[in-house]
Amino acid sequence: MRKKFIGAIAAVLSLSVCLSIVGCAGNSGNEEGDVPKLEIGSAELTDSPAWIEKAVSIPEYDKIDSMLFENGQSDYAIVIAADAAANTYTAASELNYFISLASGVSFSMLEADSATWSESAHYISIGDNAVSKAAGVTVPETLNSHGFVVRTVGESLFLQGATSTGDIFAVYDLLSKVLGYEYYMDDEIAIAEADSLACPDFDYTDEPDIEYRSTQIGYQNGLVSTRYKTVSAKFMAPEGVSTWHNSLQYIPYNVYGTQYPEWFATDLQGLCLTAHGDTAKYEKLVQTVGDKMRTVISNNPDGDTIAFTHMDVGTWCTCADCTDLKTKYGTDSASMIIFMNDVVDYVETWREETYPDRDNIRYLFFAYTATVQAPVKEENGTIVPIDEDVKFHDKLGVIYAPISSDFFHGKNEPQNSSYLKQMQEWHALAGENMYYWFYQSYFYNYFLFYNNFDSMQDNYRAAVDNGAVWMYDQSQYNNAASTGFQMLKVYLSSKLMWNVDADVSALTQNFFDRYFKAASDTMYELFTGMRLNNLWMSESLGVSGWIGTRINTSEYFKLNTLLEWEALIEQAYEDIEPLKTSDPDAYQKVYDRINLESLSVRYLLIDLYGTQIYTTQELYDLKQQFKQDCADLNITRLSEGELITVLWSQWGI
Repeated sequence: MRKKFIGAIAAVLSLSVCLSIVGCAGNSGNEEGDVPKLEIGSAELTDSPAWIEKAVSIPEYDKIDSMLFENGQSDYAIVIAADAAANTYTAASELNYFISLASGVSFSMLEADSATWSESAHYISIGDNAVSKAAGVTVPETLNSHGFVVRTVGESLFLQGATSTGDIFAVYDLLSKVLGYEYYMDDEIAIAEADSLACPDFDYTDEPDIEYRSTQIGYQNGLVSTRYKTVSAKFMAPEGVSTWHNSLQYIPYNVYGTQYPEWFATDLQGLCLTAHGDTAKYEKLVQTVGDKMRTVISNNPDGDTIAFTHMDVGTWCTCADCTDLKTKYGTDSASMIIFMNDVVDYVETWREETYPDRDNIRYLFFAYTATVQAPVKEENGTIVPIDEDVKFHDKLGVIYAPISSDFFHGKNEPQNSSYLKQMQEWHALAGENMYYWFYQSYFYNYFLFYNNFDSMQDNYRAAVDNGAVWMYDQSQYNNAASTGFQMLKVYLSSKLMWNVDADVSALTQNFFDRYFKAASDTMYELFTGMRLNNLWMSESLGVSGWIGTRINTSEYFKLNTLLEWEALIEQAYEDIEPLKTSDPDAYQKVYDRINLESLSVRYLLIDLYGTQIYTTQELYDLKQQFKQDCADLNITRLSEGELITVLWSQWGI
């Protein structure tokens, strides 16, 4: 018998799953499978939320002679398996929610075992189930785990992912193709309004260029990340241990230091992965780390990735054995690879017997600071490991995190030639187990505009060319809101991680038109000016695009430039003035977005020129208004490591 659609719409809207993955290099984003299954129930949508933009045309697409809905009515039912995964339930919920926004129609719900398949049946089947099997719908084995198939069979429509996560992405892609759905951010979603909609005649597959994707600012968790289609791998770690920079959490000195002093680096800032040459103590260290990984695997039945990574320091153990390895291989990464190979072999021997079906688990370490260089050589023009000892176990992968790279420029530009070579070398060792960690903010000051807009596509292409299976482009992960056009970064990053050949110019223009509305042209001019200023700093003054370069000085931000940007902000407010009376809600939303971007400009004017161009009272008032705007817009941090209250203390307010 038919059942009402699964899940209350309000539950979907309020869903936000906050992750607790913490490290100096940020939170890696929404993990696959973290969207909880919704309860059985029903819901009706009355009025569309103010943030839904319906001024969208219905796209052209191939159709069959059957209507998904017509004049507010539908005889189509969503079909999923009774024991479907949580993500498949979410896919069904999202489809019904957005169809309801567009048309007021809600599809009824059928469990697949209660449905009878025929060519004339009117089903929207989501995920792998009895109906999709009866219709002969399968997902090609060549697709990665987030890929999907969308296919019309008879008068039914099938949306099926390689995994349940792919089910969700199939729904979003369908909505895009038939209703012009586009997700810009949590309060800016576009979808066409439709009284009637023909069933499409589709038969296609799609998959992301980078299988696991994450880019994040503070508000972006749970369903928000899912709608951006940025879903990470399922990282797992021992209880109380961070995902990143965790070696001394796996093996804390206060627990093991007295009995096993050989396990610790000479400066105690990390582990000694040779145990100072003591073979028995080395084997015990391998077993201790390996046993903790075994426990993690047992406790996390859905997990697929374990990262054992050195602490966030640039030093390495300098004992005689570690020094000998570095001399032999030319890099400290050799000791990490040798150690991890032994750990992975120890864990996998157990895993193959205990959990033979969990063959997808990967074990990772950082190529970062002391370990950024790969232990390789060239033979007849081919990059190969220096010897068999540093050849990767087939389950071992590496997170390449070139924190010193110049992200103003792409990896194919001269400024980054050494980093492109590193990527190629690590790819030669790790094969398809390549994980990339890039950077897109000045983490010492969140108010500064960082221009990786002109390099993002090139960098992502370089990663894909060099085996990227996972990408995290770190942004202001711990700031509740961000200036410097960070929202555009998240949007473009999510698009390019899926398709590295996407049209960046078109995406950018479309974002500005939707996000800033009547102020689009003016705000785009401001955005262009900021990019050109970064380019001038780089090309004319030789300023590095390294994320640690200190640029908050009057040498790099001229007063006239800042005043021009301030005038553009004022013009943007004038541009949206008509909205104040015609659509007050839209006016306030866009006003806040302009105000958010003004913070970067106002910060520099106050901080660099405040005492020169303002009276004492004016400067005090401007600081107070800035503080109030930060509170209203939910700016919570000055930098990665400092709360916004540090700035108020610096400013004496």
